Amino acid sequence: MVVLVAVVLIGAGYAGISFLRPGTAKPDVKAAAAGEEAKQASPFARNLEIAGLRVVENAGRKLEVHLIVINHSAAELPELKLVVNLRPTTAAADSEPISTFTVKVPPLGAFESKDLKAEAVTKLRAYEFPDWQFLKADFQVVSP
Repeated sequence: MVVLVAVVLIGAGYAGISFLRPGTAKPDVKAAAAGEEAKQASPFARNLEIAGLRVVENAGRKLEVHLIVINHSAAELPELKLVVNLRPTTAAADSEPISTFTVKVPPLGAFESKDLKAEAVTKLRAYEFPDWQFLKADFQVVSP
């Protein structure tokens, strides 16, 4: 009986030490990729937000996206060029966007926002697009 208790305690101690000791676990690939992307991102990107997405068809029957770009910093931002990807809110972050477009953002003052329009490239018609509340926009700053 004493031997059985000793074996159980030794086994539990070994399991506890193995569990608590930092091992050579595989690094999270997605977290590493996100870290690399964050390093390459423009310093202006963290202060910007895209909101108020509306998708319409303009007079030339082209898809036009109306959006608001918001500067959340206390500093003025210079003129920027953004590449915006639109995805449904249900889509994965690494899925193919349903639309991609480039928009030039004029200089933004501290805590200022601007209403902008951009012609979007897509295979869908405006009426086939998800409603505004089912769209999410991610962007990259390509030039200050």
